Amino acid sequence: MLQIHDVSQPKAGQPLLDDNIVALLFGVTAAAAHERYQIEWLPYPKKNWHYLRILPRRPADKAEFTEAQLSLSAADFLPRQLRYYQPNGNVVCWDFEEWKKNDAAAIPPSAFDPPQKLAPG
Repeated sequence: MLQIHDVSQPKAGQPLLDDNIVALLFGVTAAAAHERYQIEWLPYPKKNWHYLRILPRRPADKAEFTEAQLSLSAADFLPRQLRYYQPNGNVVCWDFEEWKKNDAAAIPPSAFDPPQKLAPG
């Protein structure tokens, strides 16, 4: 089943995902994450995963979720699942079943050669 969720529009000059829990997956700095969230590593007997419990610090984040859990692969620290609990009791879960990493060998070095003939102008 496919569910589509509206994402709020960013404020002027702000990245699209800056005010969203999903921003944790897409380039939030460690300082910003520490300021906005209390993050706790949860030990788990299986060594192939790391689990993080995330609690919001700011009122704006508390309005979005009460708690989040992020599962990371122990092999490469890529996210496997992001689950968060909304204040109304709803649970939102993002599953990342497969990551396709860029394969540098698939890009030939000639792709970076300058053009042989420049366009006029």
